[in-house]
Amino acid sequence: MVPEGWRDCRFEDLACPGRPAVKAGPFGSSLKKAFYVADGYKIYGQEQVIAGDPELGDYFIDGDRFAALRACEVLPGDILISLVGTIGKVLVIPEGAQAGIINPRLLRLSLDESQADPRFTAFLVESDAAQRWMAGASQGGTMGVLNASILKSLPLRLPPLSEQRKIAAILGSVDALIERTQAVIDQVEVVKKGLMQELLTRGLPGRHTRFKQTEIGEIPESWEVVTLGDVVARIDSGWSPRCESVPAGPEEWGVLKVSAATWGRFRADENKRLPDGVEPRPAAEVHPGDLILSRANTADLVARPVFVTPTDARLMMSDKLLRLVPGDLLEARFLKLLLEGSRTRSQLEDRATGSSKSMKNISQAKLRTIAVPLPALEEQLAMGRALDSVEERLDTESRVLSALGDLKVSLSSVLLSGELRVQTNDSEVAA
Repeated sequence: MVPEGWRDCRFEDLACPGRPAVKAGPFGSSLKKAFYVADGYKIYGQEQVIAGDPELGDYFIDGDRFAALRACEVLPGDILISLVGTIGKVLVIPEGAQAGIINPRLLRLSLDESQADPRFTAFLVESDAAQRWMAGASQGGTMGVLNASILKSLPLRLPPLSEQRKIAAILGSVDALIERTQAVIDQVEVVKKGLMQELLTRGLPGRHTRFKQTEIGEIPESWEVVTLGDVVARIDSGWSPRCESVPAGPEEWGVLKVSAATWGRFRADENKRLPDGVEPRPAAEVHPGDLILSRANTADLVARPVFVTPTDARLMMSDKLLRLVPGDLLEARFLKLLLEGSRTRSQLEDRATGSSKSMKNISQAKLRTIAVPLPALEEQLAMGRALDSVEERLDTESRVLSALGDLKVSLSSVLLSGELRVQTNDSEVAA
């Protein structure tokens, strides 16, 4: 049922006078790299859209080429949509944006703002319902490809303009909170990186005055250089039975996906339920306090360590995860610090194998050969405590960010469908 005052339509019903509602970028032969100049009219592409920043990029064309491609011009209020690979990402062009055109990997929406608010329309295109529709309609095998015909067919349900603006303001305020929280996380990450570098090269502040050069760089004179194989008591592997796509419930068995260990903190919900009748493998079970890491993932996420936290489900590792059990000379928090340090990351990158730059693997044997510094156990414990407050802040802010993301999804669902109505100043709708 259509909410009172709302209407079903398509983008072509909302066209801006004198411009097509949906416009594809120019054909490749019309915009070759040979036409690029050092400065002039901007070429907007997926780089700006995916980053959400119209000021990014340094590709330009001259005035003559711009005049020839004027049909693809970008104006304030236009909505740019990515159409290859990462499809459905959206950018609203703000007032004062540099004059330019879209490239062939974008679509442009130019809508009558007396009917469709640009920010509301952007939220509508980004909504889960629209994204699912576009993903189902897109073409191109493993890489989705959106086109103008598909976008023109996207079914829209549009409230009155005043309600559009109120909904956009509500969702925009959540986006602002998300951006601020992410900025805090980014800043704390900078602090953490600097503290880690100091601890792993100079030790605790004021503790050491004499240093030595080693194969992994300068370290305090009293430290040793060992391999992970020397100080890790055990490395356990997971397994990969055929599982259901839903997560395990309380007291059920689930198998952790690699994404459980790549978010910067443990994600217990990133698992697949073990089907009834399939016997669990206790050797692969994880417990609170276990240090696990990804054996296979994109290059920058291989061997990212996280501690397992309590959960209601009973969870096991998949074969793309490993558990590291430190020996008597190694403290668990210090082991996590080692695995996050730049020297270890550099060695991991050298030892990881894979058929492409995007997907890498690290074997247990190669993981054991990585050289690391080893302070006395007492100093390791103190280093772990020094990082605790930073880790706690990151964990808190990450949870806030996750909650805000869930809030936006929930609000988008009920506001953009009309399930939840908002009160506007002109009282067009009832709360």
